Amino acid sequence: MWSAGFYFLILSLTDSPVSPTAGLSFALATNIGIIAIFAPGGLGVREAVIVGYLNYIGLSLAEATTISIASRLWFLAGEVFLFVTGFLCHEFRKDKPRERSTK
Repeated sequence: MWSAGFYFLILSLTDSPVSPTAGLSFALATNIGIIAIFAPGGLGVREAVIVGYLNYIGLSLAEATTISIASRLWFLAGEVFLFVTGFLCHEFRKDKPRERSTK
C-alpha cells in the first residue's frame, strides 16, 4: 500500500509519465534505510536511494529531490497520525484501570 501511495505521490508532483514500478523504489529505499546502521532511521539513505532511482528512470534531479523530501514528510505525517490515534485510543478506552492512591 505504501508503494502504491508513493506512486500516486510521484504522479501528483510531476508532469512526466512515470512507470508504476517507480512506486517500488519507496520499499527498496525503506529497506536499505533500515539496514544502514550508520544513519538513524535511514535519514538521508532513504532519500538518496529514491533520488538515485528516480533520476535513473528519467526524472530530473530537481524533481527527484522534491519527491524524495515530500515522501519523507508524507511518511512522517503517517507515523504522527498513527501515534495520535493510538494515544487517543489509550486515553479514552472504557476499561481503563483505576489509579492507585499513594496513601
